Amino acid sequence: MIKKILLIVLVLIVFLAVFLPLILKMVGRSGFPFSIGSSSGTGGNILLSGDFGETWTSSNISEEDKIPFPSQIYGLTFHPQNSDIIYLASKGSSFWKSSNGGKSWKKMADKTGTLKPAADIYKVASSPANPKIIYLAAYQDSRGKVLRSEDNGDSFKEIYQVTSNGYGVFDIFVSPGNSNDITIITGQGGFLQSLNGGQTWRVKKWFSDSLTKLIVNPSFPSEMYLLTSGQNLYKTFDGGDTWTDITSGAGGSSRSLTGDNPFSSGSKSNSLNGIINSLTVVPQGALYMSAAKNIIKSTDGGYSWSSIDVLLPPNGTSISAVAVSPQNSNIILAGVGNQIYKSIDAGLDWKVISLPSSKTTNALLYNPLKSGTVFAITQ
Repeated sequence: MIKKILLIVLVLIVFLAVFLPLILKMVGRSGFPFSIGSSSGTGGNILLSGDFGETWTSSNISEEDKIPFPSQIYGLTFHPQNSDIIYLASKGSSFWKSSNGGKSWKKMADKTGTLKPAADIYKVASSPANPKIIYLAAYQDSRGKVLRSEDNGDSFKEIYQVTSNGYGVFDIFVSPGNSNDITIITGQGGFLQSLNGGQTWRVKKWFSDSLTKLIVNPSFPSEMYLLTSGQNLYKTFDGGDTWTDITSGAGGSSRSLTGDNPFSSGSKSNSLNGIINSLTVVPQGALYMSAAKNIIKSTDGGYSWSSIDVLLPPNGTSISAVAVSPQNSNIILAGVGNQIYKSIDAGLDWKVISLPSSKTTNALLYNPLKSGTVFAITQ
């Protein structure tokens, strides 16, 4: 009798080990639920909502059982024409792609070997003019590099690297009308441009601090904002030929910051990562950024700011991420710990939504081609 029971148990184990993964794969799942990603037990590193943040599901699903989902996500990039294609930049796990709107992900393998499997990818940039062309801001072999693909990410070639070890390339912008017109920022303080797809480069400006984030107005690409490691915010209206330090009204501007200045001495002690992830420009041109317990908004390019109060007490958790719907700027989401604060009337009234995660939301990103679809990156 005992032998029969042991035999039945053994058959069940074999069935689970051999046939269950095949069945899960046939229905669109990848492996056992407890083996998907490195943090599925607490909700994962990426959460997906299709209803403007009302409900959320985990999105950290690797399509290949033997390749674990990245433990740290640096950002997402949305395909300029296909709402189902999304690119993922990760720490130590290279470059990933989703072909189903972010429900699952596949790690991309460079058939030339130029892109290393364990590279840090700080930014993925897809050309709006020719989406087959993809640029990566990669850190591998102890240096920041820019890689270019002309076949949707199947193979890459190196087109730039910084001049010293230990420095990275942290952001890339591709001109909407010209896939060969690219701009990069570096940890060495370089704001650099290439007009021929990376064959040659020109210096637009060297800054004294490392450059950490480049934000571009989607409706007016010549309007750009630069964040530095010194927590300064610079702005240009002409694609980088001239700059104004709007942190203090310097850089040749006679206008100084007014209203609720997020760069005051009290605010600048906040985490730089919080400022980076919360700063966003909506297609209508307004700037939004978190400032501890409230949201700061500017409608004149960052020269003056007004405060949007959120339902947070003075001793509560600070806002770590902000997102505004590209289709409806009245819908604002704020990440506070593992909760989302949502307003549908431009910040007058708020509701609180709990995320299926115990981790802090570092970034909130709307899919510009799919109304209501938003991602939360947690860590």
